[in-house]
Amino acid sequence: MRLIVGPENLRGSLVGPTTRRWNQFVAEIGALPCACGPVTFFDVRDGASGVACAFVFTGPRYPGNREYARIILSAGFFARTPAEQTLTLLHECIHLRFMMGPLRDRAVAAIELREIHAIPNDVADEEWTFLHHRVSLAFELRHFVDEILAECYLRAQYPAYLDARIAYYLSMRRGSINAWQQTVPTLQPTAIFLEVLKNELGVRLADGHPEAAEFAANSEALQRQFRAQCSEDEYRRWQTMKDRLMGVQLEPVVTFDAAACDEIFDATMRLTRPMAPAP
Repeated sequence: MRLIVGPENLRGSLVGPTTRRWNQFVAEIGALPCACGPVTFFDVRDGASGVACAFVFTGPRYPGNREYARIILSAGFFARTPAEQTLTLLHECIHLRFMMGPLRDRAVAAIELREIHAIPNDVADEEWTFLHHRVSLAFELRHFVDEILAECYLRAQYPAYLDARIAYYLSMRRGSINAWQQTVPTLQPTAIFLEVLKNELGVRLADGHPEAAEFAANSEALQRQFRAQCSEDEYRRWQTMKDRLMGVQLEPVVTFDAAACDEIFDATMRLTRPMAPAP
């Protein structure tokens, strides 16, 4: 499958730095975790969520040689240290490995879901912001299995990078621990829940390392915030959902609760924006 690597939002001036950084990354890593080729470099129209993101375009819409994979780099990627850039590119390549393998059917389904839930162009700014946050949360939760598998695979197959990955992931969690406060009230519990999952993944990634304690403390603090916004019954249901979503195994075969991923996606997409008070 051919791979396109490029900067977001048609930033043509960053194509050269992208090419140089990719070649340095390949020279450092050696064999990549994903079987992609040829690799081409050009700026893409879409934006990247976070520092970088990866997608595969395969399935019925992309027969034969039309299928391809893509890694999009945000402008912020180029402000990261070389070590952080390496970890980011490795993480995205691991995503592609699973999207082309055990998660292929879910990756194909995501293509359809993104079209179904595309935000109309004619909505007001405040409504667009709400819809954008909602769909972003929904897809992050649906695809959290991808994040668990990527971190578990790095831990198992790239142990030389584990200490650096733990430190980098902890830095990200420190930076996002209060990000849920920026969402509208109806989305805040779900945003907190997602950050709980991310810190629980940190505990798993850092198992046996001192950073695991901070991940665990972050998770406990977030769960207290979450519990304050929920009834006891709701809290118990979310705890059950957390256990289902985190129940991902890499070996001996990839296993995860696909129904839980779909249920949390649908539940998030049903959330509505609060009505403005009457004048």
